[in-house]
Amino acid sequence: MTRDDLLGQGLEIKERPSRAVVNECNGRILVAYGDSVVWSFDADECQAWFAFLSKFQAFWPKVPEFWYKDQAVTANAWPRILKLASAVRAMSLKITMKLGSKPDPPPRAILRPDPQVLISTHGGKGKPGTQEFTHMLSLATWDGRGPQIQVTGFKLLEAQLDAAETFLTCDTTYTDRKAYKTCKEASRKECYDYLVELSGRIEEAESDSLRRAYEERVDIFNAVDIVYSFFLPVNFQGPMVGKFWGAVRSITELAMLDGRPISDIAGSLRVSLRDLTRSLLALQNLVIHSSDQERAEV
Repeated sequence: MTRDDLLGQGLEIKERPSRAVVNECNGRILVAYGDSVVWSFDADECQAWFAFLSKFQAFWPKVPEFWYKDQAVTANAWPRILKLASAVRAMSLKITMKLGSKPDPPPRAILRPDPQVLISTHGGKGKPGTQEFTHMLSLATWDGRGPQIQVTGFKLLEAQLDAAETFLTCDTTYTDRKAYKTCKEASRKECYDYLVELSGRIEEAESDSLRRAYEERVDIFNAVDIVYSFFLPVNFQGPMVGKFWGAVRSITELAMLDGRPISDIAGSLRVSLRDLTRSLLALQNLVIHSSDQERAEV
């Protein structure tokens, strides 16, 4: 029997497969969630911490937390994780994801003179750091010619708010138009100063019901401060800002102190706003890790 008969339909490979593809691979990262869900990503897709976080936008504003061998994976630890993933050629590096708790709302009944600062938390060692808010509506936008072409954020923002105000005053129902037009204007400082002045009158009144009503209004102001700071810098002056703080000033007014009848919605509004702040603080803890261009694309 000849050699050709023994080989039959077999194929003889004259050259060994190139290992270039293997050598160029930077590894893969597996992310396990629960008992049955696993994502697989090329390490090249996740060179920046925010690029990795963005893979899980479907869970936002819930707080995804990542763990590798019982150690929290944070922005500071991410370069080390990438290095480990790149070093593991024949297998993937596995990370576990859990959903953490949202940040706590601001402390109750404590009037804050300055806007809320953002406290970063996540299983790391040492004291938590603080960051200023990323004001989402004031972010610069990037056009299609590349990241070097930047549209001034405030000018675009002013145009957007001006268009929103035109809609409210022209294209809504008569009742809504009247409510907006008759809303008095105010500033954050006026709202804060009113609550400071009110605290002295509450102490003199020595009434538990008035004290509780006052504390509700303090909580509303603190929560509104976070909502505003999430979107805009405190020093921004543009369309609708005066109306916004004017509405806050009206809501926080304690009419019962002057013996006037009221229809008080402060209690339910306080609960809703404080719950909203937890989601906004959670989102801020994610967005602070992004670059200017990444933030503008969120």
